[in-house]
Amino acid sequence: MSNQDYVTLNNGYKFPMIGLGTGLAFEDQMKNALRVAIDYGYRSIDTAYLYTNEVAIGEELQNLIKSGKIKREDVFVTSKTTLKRLRLDYLDLYLIHHPFGIQNVDDEELYNFDENGNSRLDHNTDHKSLWKAMEKEVEAGRAKSIGISNFNSVQIDRLLKSMNYSKNIKPVLLEHPIVQEIGKKHGKSPGQVLLRFLTQRGIPVIPKSTTPERIRSNFDIQDFTISDEDMEKLFSLNKGEDGRTFHYKELFKGCEKHKEYPFHIPF
Repeated sequence: MSNQDYVTLNNGYKFPMIGLGTGLAFEDQMKNALRVAIDYGYRSIDTAYLYTNEVAIGEELQNLIKSGKIKREDVFVTSKTTLKRLRLDYLDLYLIHHPFGIQNVDDEELYNFDENGNSRLDHNTDHKSLWKAMEKEVEAGRAKSIGISNFNSVQIDRLLKSMNYSKNIKPVLLEHPIVQEIGKKHGKSPGQVLLRFLTQRGIPVIPKSTTPERIRSNFDIQDFTISDEDMEKLFSLNKGEDGRTFHYKELFKGCEKHKEYPFHIPF
């Protein structure tokens, strides 16, 4: 693993504090971004079935491994899919991408809409059964760690009771005077300040970029510390629900009608 900070998961595995997000990056662009990131020291890669770039990531990871640049055990790969597309024997972290279910059409169809343009919801979604199935993937060695994404606090509490095994920055914050002031104090960009704000709190970050310079910039946040006073200033910028930049209702129209839609409560 490269020389960077990490958090230790409750099963003992090390999760790098800085990872490469890969949403909306495809084919050669994705492969180039991955090469740049690995060269610069990234060792955490986050992808998903919905990103439709797992094949490209899998191909490039195999190229990097075969060339001797990295070993499989050096890279922490997070996804919400099967291993086939990534051409890997196991995932370091296997996630449930979102808590509500969509009816599956086939492996080639990402979305399933009815005649009114609404998502065809799977109302039989059962988190406990799904988690039990994921635990079996750990037992089989196909996943080292498992987790959840986009669940609210009620759903998390409910799921915790059944467990055997004990990720966007609002663009306007980049222009906020407080963020810019702190950046100037340390010679860092506003984006680096916001990423450091999270990692300094022990929260791993997975910023997405395919621009080489931005990939490097996102990684260069380990050489400064934000003061307690400035951390308080950044905490004061919390916008709550208004700060959410991604809404599932825009991607899966009608998903708010699902019994497990998570965003009816703040958290």
